Amino acid sequence: MTSALLEAVKTPVRRHGRLTGGLYTACVTPFGSDEQVDTGALRSVIDYLFAGGVTGLTLTGTTGEAHALDFDERRRVWATGVKAAAGRGPILAGCGATTTREAKRLVALAADCGCDAALVLTPWYENATHDAIARYYDGLAAEAKLPILLYHNPSRTHLDWPAAKAAEVAQRLHGPVIGMKDSTNDARRVAELRAGAPADFLIFSGGPHQRAAFAAAGADGCIDGPSNVLPREGREAYDGNEKRIAYFGDFYKVVASAENDIALMKAVMRALGLPAGKTRAPNDAVPEAEYERAKKVLQQGGRLYGGDAGRPTERQDVAQKAVHLFEPALEAEALAAEPVPTRHVTLWRPEEGDFQYSHHACIAHFGGQFFAAWSNARLNEDSPGQLVRVATSKDGAVWSEARELTAPPEGMLRWTAGGFWVRGGKLLLNATRYTRARYVDGHSAPGKCWADMATEHFEWDGAGWRPLGPLCDDFYVNEAPRQLTDGRFLMTGVNDAHDALVAVSATGKAMDWTVHCIAKRVSGSPMRLTEPSWFAAKDGRIRVLLRDDGGSRRIWISESADGGNTWSPAAPTDLPDGQSKFFALTLPDGRVAFVSNATGGELRRRFLSVALSGDGNDFTRLRKVALDANAAPRFPGMHKARGFQYPNACIANGRLWVINSVNKEDIELRSIALGDL
Repeated sequence: MTSALLEAVKTPVRRHGRLTGGLYTACVTPFGSDEQVDTGALRSVIDYLFAGGVTGLTLTGTTGEAHALDFDERRRVWATGVKAAAGRGPILAGCGATTTREAKRLVALAADCGCDAALVLTPWYENATHDAIARYYDGLAAEAKLPILLYHNPSRTHLDWPAAKAAEVAQRLHGPVIGMKDSTNDARRVAELRAGAPADFLIFSGGPHQRAAFAAAGADGCIDGPSNVLPREGREAYDGNEKRIAYFGDFYKVVASAENDIALMKAVMRALGLPAGKTRAPNDAVPEAEYERAKKVLQQGGRLYGGDAGRPTERQDVAQKAVHLFEPALEAEALAAEPVPTRHVTLWRPEEGDFQYSHHACIAHFGGQFFAAWSNARLNEDSPGQLVRVATSKDGAVWSEARELTAPPEGMLRWTAGGFWVRGGKLLLNATRYTRARYVDGHSAPGKCWADMATEHFEWDGAGWRPLGPLCDDFYVNEAPRQLTDGRFLMTGVNDAHDALVAVSATGKAMDWTVHCIAKRVSGSPMRLTEPSWFAAKDGRIRVLLRDDGGSRRIWISESADGGNTWSPAAPTDLPDGQSKFFALTLPDGRVAFVSNATGGELRRRFLSVALSGDGNDFTRLRKVALDANAAPRFPGMHKARGFQYPNACIANGRLWVINSVNKEDIELRSIALGDL
């Protein structure tokens, strides 16, 4: 940030209780398919916004569709919002009305719900005079249970309220009236307000990308709609990051020119995996050209990459001939067959108020007991504060309480579970940490999916997990190291550019890895290979299978015939791809088991299966483990997906133990007798 920008954003800190200046998001109000207020979705959106670094929120403002909400719906939104905010920032309640009587009722209700202040839009519809506006706020100030912020938005009310008149009201009602939101986007009006209003009067105007100009005019912050979509980028623009100023400004222009800006923002939020719902009819239509303009801008900042974090993609045709591994008829046969007999236990099933996002489950059997780990966040995938939990069991049926692997992450830090492995007779657990994920926060730099990313490993000492530090440079571990037949270790993952990698080490020790790129992520290419898993075929070849987020609906393969020193170009196979992570391993009898969502159809992750091969070259059997066509999350959240997610497995006590998340919420474990496979 330049020195000029630094000086421009230095404004006096005016404070009214918990309320200060800063970036406030005018939060959308999510509705379900029945157009009812969806409080679960609202909690997810609020978590996303605060995780992005916004100062506070306005609920039921213009962007929150206050005009479409009744009294009880506002109560539900405010009560939910205050609880979901959990003290992370102030909550402003949009309380504007066409009459003083109704505005008083709303302000009183907002106070009862625990909001910090009332944002009160000027009356509309009847073309109020300046005297009527003054008497409107006089009536509110006389008995307000909350601090009041004036609100001028002529694009909605078609009312011209001169800055001098607003300043007169601010002076006369100094005390109960503490500030104003001015939506004219005119820094000259802000300067006039600042000159005429009390010294401690809070002024919100402009957008995050316009912070320097409006701060220079005297604004304390902004209350912004487009930051619903881009809170992290909006925060960085507000703080003076020049690249984010340009990027956010481009998106702001698209929104400002939209036929219905709220409908467009909600459409883009849905595309990002957020449960924003639609606007209420008849204002729910979004012209395709507007959506495409918004999408194009967001792609430039790292958002809306198809396939990221499980977002669906359009099916892509692949001209390249498939490597034969699988008879397509096996998929239909397995879908119609009875499931293989299993023993089933749930390790984690969140309730209201618990950490409701669970994913990346992994399992190991070591020293006579089972170990399970998974990623856990409050509501949304890969959000700041995400941690890793670990549980243990002597028999795989009764599990200990899940405990945190590390101290709860602070700031923008988050952790993802990366699998168990054994080295030198010790059990190790990998976890990848990062402060940014492109599909959640936008990229930190073009082509970079994660920021400050490192995989660390921890050693089990019999009572807890001892940190050992970073394992391999620029490596997001997908699958923990396993030993090759010659004793070396091989692990798979991706780098911060999302290239698919294989790492080989003679010792498995920190930083002692030779890393090979087996599939490069090329900008603009429909092929997006990721999350590799490997096995050794009986002929000695090491075969790596890769998920394709580009939409081919096929598993791809790269292989090495020289012990991992060189790798073939990735090629499509005829193994079906549910566009989800999978796991391959060798059974005690030498067969290869491939645990995956083996369907390229609409069921995708709602089908869990085990494919079996006698030699690693031809999978001749597919066993259904679980199928739930109606699987659906109980709690809304960013990137929540239906079905059995990201299976991992181990062999113990004559059984195959398969662990996975369900709807990215529950963690469940199934075991299958090896004889039944």
